[in-house]
Amino acid sequence: MKRVSDALLGVLKHLKAEGVLNSIRIIKVAKRVLKPYECDVLSYDRGILFVWTAKPERRFEIQAKKTEIVGVINAFLGENVVKDIKFRKK
Repeated sequence: MKRVSDALLGVLKHLKAEGVLNSIRIIKVAKRVLKPYECDVLSYDRGILFVWTAKPERRFEIQAKKTEIVGVINAFLGENVVKDIKFRKK
């Protein structure tokens, strides 16, 4: 018996939704990297990672370490796909 997540991935691959699969992979990695910063990763679009946090000190910290965070995310992914991190309201 297949798990629901495996079935959904199979459907997405069948529909050739490579961009969607890539975005999901990028968001999963970004969530792991940004977990200590207490923020939510909202979406990824054309090189920009959109995040939200309620705490101003966390926004400042992410903004100050943006280059380092982007580098870590790209290192985990093995390619330079994330170019910037921007803040967005939920």
